[in-house]
Amino acid sequence: MSTMSSLERIATAIQLKEPDRVPVIPVLMIRALKEIDAPATREVLHDPDTMAQAKLTSFKKFGGDALIAGTGLNVEAEALGCTLEYLEEEIPVMEDRILEQNPDLDQLGNVDINKGRVSAVAKEIEILNREHGSTAVVGVCISGPFTTALELRGLAGAMDDMKSNPDYFKALMEKSTNEIIRYSDILIDHGALAINMLEPLCSCDVIPPEMYLEWALPYQQKIFNHIKSKERVPIIHVCTFSQPIWNKLPETGAFAFHGDILPSLFDCKSSIGDKICLIGNVNPIDVLLYGTPEDVKDASVRCIKTAGPKGGFVLAAGCDTGYDVPDENLHAMIETANRHSYPLN
Repeated sequence: MSTMSSLERIATAIQLKEPDRVPVIPVLMIRALKEIDAPATREVLHDPDTMAQAKLTSFKKFGGDALIAGTGLNVEAEALGCTLEYLEEEIPVMEDRILEQNPDLDQLGNVDINKGRVSAVAKEIEILNREHGSTAVVGVCISGPFTTALELRGLAGAMDDMKSNPDYFKALMEKSTNEIIRYSDILIDHGALAINMLEPLCSCDVIPPEMYLEWALPYQQKIFNHIKSKERVPIIHVCTFSQPIWNKLPETGAFAFHGDILPSLFDCKSSIGDKICLIGNVNPIDVLLYGTPEDVKDASVRCIKTAGPKGGFVLAAGCDTGYDVPDENLHAMIETANRHSYPLN
């Protein structure tokens, strides 16, 4: 098989086929900033040129098949009025939730290009697309509707609303969904090809499957149907334990499932590997951060042998890659994928 571009390689895997070799995405968002000695401050994360420089420097140094703009969660919640705390070596975290004390939805307004980090992420996409969009995947993360609703309202308030005030929570979910679609359109207009919906609060460690089916799946479907209507690639990310909802993830409309994929990648491949591309699941903490290069190689090979046969697989960190992950461990993961050509032995 002739050598594919990174764009062709990922596209082939997304179609559940075998590319020339195993595709790989190291998931370098916050970690990329280390390559230019930049902290994840408010100033840096609102500067698209600095953010793009970090991603381009990392891509040149480590390789991989995709560049990911932004840093992930809570861009939408911040644009809708939440206050975030910016940390130097981590993604921003929620400080004040706008609906926690006052649940009035009218105070939210709309996501637009002039609010929060929306413009910064959009312009970063433009830069990355200009440099590598013809040969590699330029992707970006959005927050999922369920996670966004809970970030706006607060976990305790939202859980109570679902039981005692479901009409209100439905209105909140609809608002979250519409604003995420609005944000997605801005990102698409600036050149994003792959859009990864982050739904950590849909983990079965957080909510039961029946709550996912009622309060998350229909809204995810609406967003992904919209993204597909724009001829873009929707991906869904769910953290930690997700087995009870695996069979529903293809129904979201996503082309790929990225995550820690617990309890095992083997079980997930057996369950839904013929319906949706799997992306993962090298442990970002135990293996990438604290392991040795040999540990990373071993974990990567296990993932490839488990989910790589017959295609439909992308090797990746199971979640975001920490600021202090050693260079040699990133090289070990990427080089392991580069050595595994199809057909796999």
